[in-house]
Amino acid sequence: MDDVVGRRWQTHTWTDERHTQDNITTRLAEISTEWQLSNEVVTVVHDGPANMRECGSRNGWVNVDCSAHKIHLCVMSAIGIDNVSVAS
Repeated sequence: MDDVVGRRWQTHTWTDERHTQDNITTRLAEISTEWQLSNEVVTVVHDGPANMRECGSRNGWVNVDCSAHKIHLCVMSAIGIDNVSVAS
């Protein structure tokens, strides 16, 4: 289950399915149609996991890794932090 944050900071689930390439590709296409953006979406930007790499091209969109996420990973690695933990 994946959550997104709404305008008033409430979380909303956009899918209960496994995050397979087929499920994500289908759901992104459905959402773009529901929001009447099918003709407006040209690019999908993501953090680079394998299950997202082909979703854009399957929907006719350009697939782009998020530069900010890549920089974040480099900085975290450079300062010796491999995982994010929550303080208790």
